[in-house]
Amino acid sequence: SQQLGISKEKLVECIENFDETSFYSKIEASITKANKNDSVGTPYIVIASESGIKIEVRGAEEYESFKKYIDEINAGTAVSLYNGEIVVSEEGDHVYGNPNAPIKIVEYSDYECRYCKKVHETLLRIVDESNGGVSWTYRHLPILGPNSVAKAVAGECVAQIKGNDAFWKYTKLTFDMLKTGEENTFEENL
Repeated sequence: SQQLGISKEKLVECIENFDETSFYSKIEASITKANKNDSVGTPYIVIASESGIKIEVRGAEEYESFKKYIDEINAGTAVSLYNGEIVVSEEGDHVYGNPNAPIKIVEYSDYECRYCKKVHETLLRIVDESNGGVSWTYRHLPILGPNSVAKAVAGECVAQIKGNDAFWKYTKLTFDMLKTGEENTFEENL
C-alpha cells in the first residue's frame, strides 16, 4: 500500500467492505461468454481486432508468438481462431495502453499463476512496442486458491482508491513478488 500511495487503513477498509458475491458473478458471466468450452486455465487470452479477427491463446506463449499474431492481423493475413463471444469492453475493465487501439488483447489472469507472471512481461512489451496500436485488458480469474482471491480483491480496491495506473502498478508489484520456482535451481528449492 505504501508503494502505491494508499494508506493501509484505507485499503483494509475497502477489502473488508468489498462485495465478493458481485465480483464472482461478474467474473463468471464474463469468462462463460468468452470461453464456450467451460474449461479454462490461466492465462486465458483473446486477441480481437476491429476487422473481426479473434485469436484465442491458452497459456503463456512467447513474445514471438504474440508478435506474429499481431503482425498477421495488421497484414490482413490472420485467420480467426476463436468461437467464443468475447466482450472487449466491460464496465470496470483495467486497460493498459490506448483504449481505442484497433487491436485489443483481453487476458483472464490469476495473481498466483506463474504462467500469468511470465506472460505479463510479454504483454507489457507487446503493448509498449505497438505505438498505440494494441491495448491490453486485464480481467481476474482467481482459480488457484484463497490467496488468488485476496490478491484480486486487493487489486480491485487499489483501482477503486487510486485508479487504473495504480492498478497496473499493483499488478506488476504482485507478480514481481510471486515465486515461480525459476529463481533457484531445483536443489535450492528443496
